[in-house]
Amino acid sequence: MSDRSALLIVDVISDFEFEDGDALFKNARNAIKNIKHLKKSFVADGMPVLFVNDSDEGRIESVDELIQHTKASKKGREMIEEVEPESENIILKPQRSGFFGTDLGDRLNREKIECITVVGWTTDICVLFTAHDAFMRKLKVSVPSDCTTAVLPSYHTDALRFLKRVAEADVKAAF
Repeated sequence: MSDRSALLIVDVISDFEFEDGDALFKNARNAIKNIKHLKKSFVADGMPVLFVNDSDEGRIESVDELIQHTKASKKGREMIEEVEPESENIILKPQRSGFFGTDLGDRLNREKIECITVVGWTTDICVLFTAHDAFMRKLKVSVPSDCTTAVLPSYHTDALRFLKRVAEADVKAAF
């Protein structure tokens, strides 16, 4: 990590009430502990931590609504309690990439961020698109294999291989 690094936690604030939500939740329970430890190290080093989260296709209109909705579900509450998001550090995204239709790029530029670590759900969709878009913005990208997951293990490993090959991402485990 460089002193110009930031951690992006993607789509961890979720109720898991969707198709394949149970399978994703099962896999996410392993990764969430690692995300929690990685977040603590970023915070201890004074580096930015941002949560970049789905707005449920525009149905969630505010960060407070997202938190309340997620805490109302047992699975969602469990994830929130692990990572303790702060509302001022949550960005709602309308699409798969954390950069699309958000001010994420501007925030990172203001902080002069050069390196980005992307963790969360799912490796093969929102993590992949966010990490690739970071690479396209000339950021050095890390996607720790033990801090992200997907519905199927093969989706996870295929996405990590792709990110390593195409986005020059560091995909080795954080722990």
